[in-house]
Amino acid sequence: MALPTYTSWNYRIWHYTYLTICGLVFFFLIAPLFVILPLSFNAEQYIHFSKGMIALDPDAFSLRWYEDMIYGTKNPWGLATKNSLIIAFFATIGSTILGTVAALGLSSRHMPYKAAFMALLISPMIVPLIISGTAIFFFMAKVGLAATHTGIILSHIILILGVLLMVLPIWFSFATSTHENISILKEGMKFFLGDYFNQNYSEVLNEKGGWSEEVTATKMFLNSFIMALGIATLKVVISAMSAYALVYFRFKL
Repeated sequence: MALPTYTSWNYRIWHYTYLTICGLVFFFLIAPLFVILPLSFNAEQYIHFSKGMIALDPDAFSLRWYEDMIYGTKNPWGLATKNSLIIAFFATIGSTILGTVAALGLSSRHMPYKAAFMALLISPMIVPLIISGTAIFFFMAKVGLAATHTGIILSHIILILGVLLMVLPIWFSFATSTHENISILKEGMKFFLGDYFNQNYSEVLNEKGGWSEEVTATKMFLNSFIMALGIATLKVVISAMSAYALVYFRFKL
């Protein structure tokens, strides 16, 4: 983001020094991926840069490691991926239907015991997952649904319902923002998207404001996205390196 013309020179130096440091840290975290990615296409028995890979020989490259990851007997990720897709599909449909119905019911002022139902439905978000997971497992085992697609799907629906009750009001707000102001004033909140998405959001994102009258919502969104991406990447890399070190290296302490 460009600095205003009246910014002092010492602040400019610190600003660009800070960006340089952030760029170097980001490069240090991402650079190993540029080494690991080519290695994953190695055709040899062990993962290393062979002479054929260095010479860019097409026979030295292969998808064997990806095939082993998906179809191999040691790492049957293909079956796990298939189960995950099945469970995610039906859990998403079931939780969306039930969550929408529950949100519409709880939004009614005439619904009895609204507070009790609300507390019950959002309890998976409040109770620690280890406790909820253990309780759901014992219940599913008692009714004979443990380790089955039906039991896992129902478990996911229970856990997702509380999230949906929190997310659906956001969807209502987003859908309503794509309608004309007059329509919102006359008919209230909307559930489906309208025809004024481009017009409304273009005006909101590109209108300049702030104390300098030069900042737009797009610039603020871009800054937040870069910061969030950098922090998330740093956490993932540090966690992966720590897990790898704890598993494959022996520490004296």
